[in-house]
Amino acid sequence: VLGADLDILDMVPNPIAAAEAVLTEKQKELGAAVVDIGAGTTGLSVFEEGELLHLAILPIGSSNITNDITVGLKIDTEIAERIKIEYGSAVFKGKDVHHKIDIGEEKPLVFSQKFLTKIISDRVSEIFEEANKELKKIERDKRLPGGIVLTGGGAKMPRIAALSREKFHLPSRLGNPEGILGLENDPALALAYGLVLRGINLEKEEERGTSFQKGIFGKIKKALRVFIP
Repeated sequence: VLGADLDILDMVPNPIAAAEAVLTEKQKELGAAVVDIGAGTTGLSVFEEGELLHLAILPIGSSNITNDITVGLKIDTEIAERIKIEYGSAVFKGKDVHHKIDIGEEKPLVFSQKFLTKIISDRVSEIFEEANKELKKIERDKRLPGGIVLTGGGAKMPRIAALSREKFHLPSRLGNPEGILGLENDPALALAYGLVLRGINLEKEEERGTSFQKGIFGKIKKALRVFIP
């Protein structure tokens, strides 16, 4: 950022920025949590009565799922990532099937959908269990009427919201940011969109005569104005 001759006006933890994009004011008032599943970490932000109540960063993320697939199927990481994206699911349903894929060796790789789903489900469950421990610390486990909102690249796993409902015993949904023209509704974009929204809000505060100095967020807002309806 500094190399681009811009100033940093503010720094925002990932799950707080993501919450700007995916939580409604009603959810923040009732009590809700954002679980932002990144590659190496998972962020948790909890809101209640319109204010941030709790924040935590957990040292576990979607790359751990890839590593588990690597070990479980005895393949390299690149192939494991490909399998996770193409065949992964957080919950197993229906009859088991076996997939056969070319991995550049003499014999193709054959694996069971049920076995793959168990590998993924076990690790995603661990992520949710660690997040739920944080909710228990503040006595909000099973007590957030606004529910759980899942964001980040790891939230794109099929049926992950169903597993979240099972583990948290709370309403759960994907946090798909909406409102930027030309971009798909994707939980992986929640963080970036939340930062844009935060920048817009800071500029509005400046225009109302607050003491905020103009900086990077104002420039981001001007650069992206064309995308905002």
